[in-house]
Amino acid sequence: MSRHFTDPTKVPARFEPVLDASVFRWISGHWVTGVAVVTTIDKAGNPLGLTMNGLTSLSLSPPRFLVCLDNGSETLAALRISEIFCINFLHRDQQALSSLFATKSANKFSGVEWTKGVTGAPILGGAIGHMELRLSQLLCGGDHQIALAVNTRGVFEFIKAASVPMLAQGYGKIINLASGTAIKGAPGMLHYVASKGAIIAMTRAAARELGDGGIRVNCIAPGLTMSDSMINNPNWPAEIMRANVATRALKRDADPEDLIGAAIFLSSAESDFITGQTLSVDGGSVMN
Repeated sequence: MSRHFTDPTKVPARFEPVLDASVFRWISGHWVTGVAVVTTIDKAGNPLGLTMNGLTSLSLSPPRFLVCLDNGSETLAALRISEIFCINFLHRDQQALSSLFATKSANKFSGVEWTKGVTGAPILGGAIGHMELRLSQLLCGGDHQIALAVNTRGVFEFIKAASVPMLAQGYGKIINLASGTAIKGAPGMLHYVASKGAIIAMTRAAARELGDGGIRVNCIAPGLTMSDSMINNPNWPAEIMRANVATRALKRDADPEDLIGAAIFLSSAESDFITGQTLSVDGGSVMN
């Protein structure tokens, strides 16, 4: 069921947010990780949007979400003018929609069910929820602080939220997602490597802290994986991909499906006596 979190009777011309703190906490807690599509409109009213998981709840009072947009994206250019946008939280069955909005197609909304929200931002049909927002501030200080905020603070908040019901039932599995770069290092990516290394450290610390409550905390460290966003990223040319594959004992591309087995194992009862560990899934690029 999609929940609309803006009261149309209380939204003034400048789209000032009218959102109860408990509602904001509710949706932030239910979207602990996953994929969303951020949509907006250009000055002619045409819809634009892109897929991302680089967003996190930033503040409860006032309610704020942190959204990371590429400096060259058309969606960001339109958002600068309209100053309104909608975060559409996708259902697990909307993989095709996620893939569509991850491309650079000029006609992403063709054949897609959507309606215009109170602010005018597009609301995608079938999403499990959405939140209409007004632009509060644009920070153009590079990607270092953004990466640390999303990769590190996001995981920290996820562990806090997920551990509450698990402690109540005396059992649970938390699986964090880091990166092989945190183990072997990578030049030119200090901020990213540091943030992923922090996830591995948090995994170990949380495993110690939550073990008495029956919670196992582990981590998967993928190698460079051919996700839709990676395939469509112009900053990762083919020669970088080939060089990465050459470091592996199993010399082929890594696909998202390669992570499924590790995630199922760490979620299952077969891994009940494993906690605080980081499992590299990269074809043998990292061996530890």
